[in-house]
Amino acid sequence: MGNRPRSDAQHSQLILYFLFPCASFVMLVILLYVTSGHNIEEFVSAGCCILIFISNIAILFLLERMEYAASEREQLLMLNQQIQLQSKNMTSASELYSAQRKKVHDFRAHLNILNRLMKNQEYSAAEEYLEKITEQQTDRLFLVNTHHPILDALFNTKAAEATQKKISIDFEVNDLSIFHLMSPIW
Repeated sequence: MGNRPRSDAQHSQLILYFLFPCASFVMLVILLYVTSGHNIEEFVSAGCCILIFISNIAILFLLERMEYAASEREQLLMLNQQIQLQSKNMTSASELYSAQRKKVHDFRAHLNILNRLMKNQEYSAAEEYLEKITEQQTDRLFLVNTHHPILDALFNTKAAEATQKKISIDFEVNDLSIFHLMSPIW
């Protein structure tokens, strides 16, 4: 329980927890009193029986509350895990998107350089530059093109990792219509 203050609900639960043992103790005292040969009023034994009945109901109520609290704790734990997973996925997607944007930026820069060399009629320099770029780009071929930058980045990054580790990888797309719904607006 720690040092936190108890609420009214916690006090009422404590009372319900001790109701059954107290009622049982009173009933045992009455039974001892009766078995020793003394007479007791019927309303006292009836009152104790009612008290034990109420205690049993209180115990059932507390058990149901404990089960509900355990279920809520389990749901909160599951939701917390989902939030952490989604946070990691969002971070990963953001990193992949940034990497994809950098690749697009680099590609455009290469095109601009080639365009400038061609306009200046420096064909041999353009050819050397193109060969150099081609050697660099063979490692970064795009295997998947879904027309969705985040998915392209994700699939192509995973495919590149698999290729580097010499793992065979195949992509199969069942329904491309969802990609049009998810297309970002920018």
